[in-house]
Amino acid sequence: GEVVGWTFGHEVGPETFYMRNSAVLPPHRRKGIYSALLRAILHHAADERYERVTSRHAATNNPVIIPKLRAGFLITGLEISDVHGTLVTLTYFRDASRECATRFRSGEMRLPPELLNHFEI
Repeated sequence: GEVVGWTFGHEVGPETFYMRNSAVLPPHRRKGIYSALLRAILHHAADERYERVTSRHAATNNPVIIPKLRAGFLITGLEISDVHGTLVTLTYFRDASRECATRFRSGEMRLPPELLNHFEI
């Protein structure tokens, strides 16, 4: 019955769920709560048929960035904000082909042969 954290997000288009704000209160951090919250959000997004889940964070916010990278999020953007400094955009793709295309477009990997016909190369 104790509040240990929260999350808030919303749709930003028919395919994208945006994780606007999530937090775990200091006495409850480093206990796996954020990772469990993240799994619940990804499950919810899948149930609602969103193709991607995105979020933006201070580039130094490792307690959030690391669990998201471990959960399969990719770094899909950087932004310089006069208010927040350097922000990193993270995106989770439900569809493996979209994730693969993003990894290819970023130069991280070669495109598998089965996806070559989807790109003008």
